[in-house]
Amino acid sequence: MRISPPPGYNMAELTKMGDIISDDLKPYWNTDPNSPEANQLDAPIISYYFFFADTRGVFVGCQSIDPMRVSEFIPIMKRVGTRFPGTNAMASQSSLFERGISAGRSIDIEITGGELEDLVMIGRRVMSILNTAGDGGGELLPGAQAMPSPSLDLSSPEIHVLPKTIEASQLGMNSLDLGYTADVFVDGGYAGDFYIGGDKLDITIKGDRSVGLKTQDLESLPVATRDGQLVPFSALADINYSSGPERINRRERLRAITVQVRPPPEIAMEVAMERIENKVIQPLQTDGTLGEGYKIHLSGAADKLRQTWRALRSNFLLALLITYLLMAALFESWLYPLVIIMTVPLGAVGGLIGLAILNLFVLQPLDVLTMLGFVILIGTVVNNAILIVHQSLNHIRLEGMPHRDAIPAAVRSRVRPICITTLTTVLGLLPLVLFPGAGSELYRGLGSVVLGGLVISTILTLVLVPTVFTVTMDARLAVSRWLENRRQPGV
Repeated sequence: MRISPPPGYNMAELTKMGDIISDDLKPYWNTDPNSPEANQLDAPIISYYFFFADTRGVFVGCQSIDPMRVSEFIPIMKRVGTRFPGTNAMASQSSLFERGISAGRSIDIEITGGELEDLVMIGRRVMSILNTAGDGGGELLPGAQAMPSPSLDLSSPEIHVLPKTIEASQLGMNSLDLGYTADVFVDGGYAGDFYIGGDKLDITIKGDRSVGLKTQDLESLPVATRDGQLVPFSALADINYSSGPERINRRERLRAITVQVRPPPEIAMEVAMERIENKVIQPLQTDGTLGEGYKIHLSGAADKLRQTWRALRSNFLLALLITYLLMAALFESWLYPLVIIMTVPLGAVGGLIGLAILNLFVLQPLDVLTMLGFVILIGTVVNNAILIVHQSLNHIRLEGMPHRDAIPAAVRSRVRPICITTLTTVLGLLPLVLFPGAGSELYRGLGSVVLGGLVISTILTLVLVPTVFTVTMDARLAVSRWLENRRQPGV
């Protein structure tokens, strides 16, 4: 969980917030797992817990003694994280492929422009719409978590150093020199690199008064000019006390504010993206909230999802084309592979049915690995149809049987190996779909798609492929007779 506090909190206050959260979670990490008290808790015992505070806020992490129940801590974390006035908290369970608290199932609403005040106003409008604009008057994404980055407050304390250009130039100092001098005294300035063998060390210059420096001491800091004079810092620059954002992010040289939205697991990413596009971005673009030079768009995992979907879609079509061309070369015909390719839509429908059945028991989103299952189906569902078509052609070409007798005979002779092959594949995929365990959510969706597509396509292949193949052969013979009649004289 990442907690973003209001501006003005120092490290002592942030550490105090972490201590309060630790006390709230103490029943979960300071209880014997085998004790009666542990059975009365609404979540498992925490096996490992930590928190740390930095300038951006407080980060809290924990591990459950039961890895299959770690998601139960998400509502608990949100409850203890939002108890402080004015704080934003985002809690999530990171998977194997995620990095960071907002990675994975997150949608970044990125706002770019020139003036920070306008960006903050637009960011607040986005947060307001996310919490109030819904089809039924409720939240746009019920149960979603949203956090701006950086904070939408402009009240973090700042010190503005405005160089006195005339006085500074007379003493041989420019703005870059003044900025570097202030950096040295306040935090330490980078001077260069030093190499010892193959190791590179950074050389940092720090002023003697950098430790324990107060804001009012900056005016009296001694500055050595290029000609050797020693003057106070106030003689070279005006120092003003002001406020501003906690930090400034930039995107393509423009200032940017990002609102990170994490939809709940029961809402698909595509649905959440569509709602944000229609209910958040489009109204801001049409009502004039976005002035000239300001842009808003979706980025992050949402943009990657779109790119992945486009790549998988093109790869699916490419795999379909390669499969068709390969079968056309093997059958030496452009017609017979068309009958076999018709089983691919049956497999896709079966994959959707298998995924829908799985979601009745366990929530499984349509992620990248699950979508990959539809590509795998292309190479599996066509096998049964190949057996039927190939055996039918053997009866027609080698034995001279009429196609209306050859096709049923091929089905009778191939139905047994088709069922045996399907049964062994289904039994091999069932553990992937049914067995729980850590990491099972990674491949459970892929297994359900392949399993459902294989079962449905096998059942329908035994009925549809013989029918379509019979109609195709009838049409082929009819066209052949018509062309032959066209070639006869007087016809």
